[in-house]
Amino acid sequence: MGMPAVLAERNKRGNIMKIAMANDHAGTALKKQIKEYLESEGHEVVDFGTYDKGSCDLSDFILPASLSIAKGECERGIFVDGVGYGSAMICEQGKRNLCLRVSGSILCDACTSA
Repeated sequence: MGMPAVLAERNKRGNIMKIAMANDHAGTALKKQIKEYLESEGHEVVDFGTYDKGSCDLSDFILPASLSIAKGECERGIFVDGVGYGSAMICEQGKRNLCLRVSGSILCDACTSA
């Protein structure tokens, strides 16, 4: 059984997902909060960085995370940056990736209930 099949089977059994996360310097604090929540719910989080507030090149972190989704190594991805457009554009470089830019808590609530 290949990695994507293993992830799908695990998700069917208990809704536990393997989630790729990445961010730029503006998203470090929020990514940390989201990661802690996901792990407390039992999900496996693969953190591609960055890990501090130092200025960085967004694509150094988002692209490897996006490719892990396209390859089936992770089931979903959450990318946090200052604006969101950069993450979405980089994410869509991975085949099979569909990206949604979310801005504000009202849109976040709508995405989780869909």
